[in-house]
Amino acid sequence: MQSIRVAFRSIVLGACCVGAPLGAQSAVRASEPAARLDVTVGAAAASGSTLREESTWSMQAALTRRVARALRVGGAWTWRRGGGRSDICVLPSDNSPSCLDRVPRQSQATLLLGTGMQLDGVDVDLVAGPALAFGEGRPLHGVMLGGDVGLGGEVFGFVVGYRFTTLRNRAGDRQQYRGPQLGVRVAF
Repeated sequence: MQSIRVAFRSIVLGACCVGAPLGAQSAVRASEPAARLDVTVGAAAASGSTLREESTWSMQAALTRRVARALRVGGAWTWRRGGGRSDICVLPSDNSPSCLDRVPRQSQATLLLGTGMQLDGVDVDLVAGPALAFGEGRPLHGVMLGGDVGLGGEVFGFVVGYRFTTLRNRAGDRQQYRGPQLGVRVAF
């Protein structure tokens, strides 16, 4: 929990320090919508202390609201689905073999804080925030980082992004997910 607090404080300070210069560079039009809903899907590489490396897919719905010129806050819900059973086994130092698990089905809730700018109709955003994942297995907590480029009109557009999530639990299990996302954006 301490690592999440430190990471979240770093994100807040980073967004404030980066957001001010970006806000000065980007002109916010009076007609620019304040809220956005991004729905994306993508492939991800999954790895972890008890997982074999494999591909998985995810779907994410993120709702953010502009609260200052270049500062956005919001939340995201991510669904993940892994592959089949693993036949990869490890032999730990205590000589008791164990097989690595497949990537679990998970849901993840993330609070988002981000910064962004608009250049010639292209939105460029960076977001980060604390994450809580649950589903098959023990709940995990960690941090999600992401970047997006949005193209299109003021109300409807397309978004291309990249997500990196690192998670762990009290038992020491850790998981990482990283990969591209593609989807649609609706502003209102």
